[in-house]
Amino acid sequence: MKRKREIPGWVWFVIIILIFFVVLPFIGSVFRRVPLVFFFLWIGCPCLAWGLRSTSLDESLTSRGYSNARGILVGIAVAMSILFFAHYDHLRDELADRYLDGYSVYYYKDTDEYGRPHRAADASANSFSGKVILYLSQWVMIGMYIGIPVLTWKIASASIQSYERRKRKSNNRIDSDGV
Repeated sequence: MKRKREIPGWVWFVIIILIFFVVLPFIGSVFRRVPLVFFFLWIGCPCLAWGLRSTSLDESLTSRGYSNARGILVGIAVAMSILFFAHYDHLRDELADRYLDGYSVYYYKDTDEYGRPHRAADASANSFSGKVILYLSQWVMIGMYIGIPVLTWKIASASIQSYERRKRKSNNRIDSDGV
């Protein structure tokens, strides 16, 4: 009897990232219209990973299933981090225009140290607190780009360990009852 081949969790991660890059041109326009949906999907990855701790999933998932779920959730979190990184200027402009008094942004062409041209932005606000918010928002977003995928990985890994502990306890209980 042939053993059924199972796809490892890291392969699911790679598949999600590859699919993301294939559909990226189509996602960008949707993202600009409804970024809140993507934000909740991004924030939802660690929350769904936390939901993997539920004992009601034990009958449905094996250790391999938990590993695949971890790969998929981390893949989605990384894809959303890339999407938010690529559209940071647009999001900053939309939110700051709506909520910061006196927000203005000036885009200009600049060159890097190798002479390659790129688009640079000079964003400012009227108040000191607005300037601080603009400055801190960059650092918060950088932390989220890295932190959400890492947090998703850690929580999902802890969920897998929790499942394996429950499984060992259950097997030990069955073994001790059967003796």
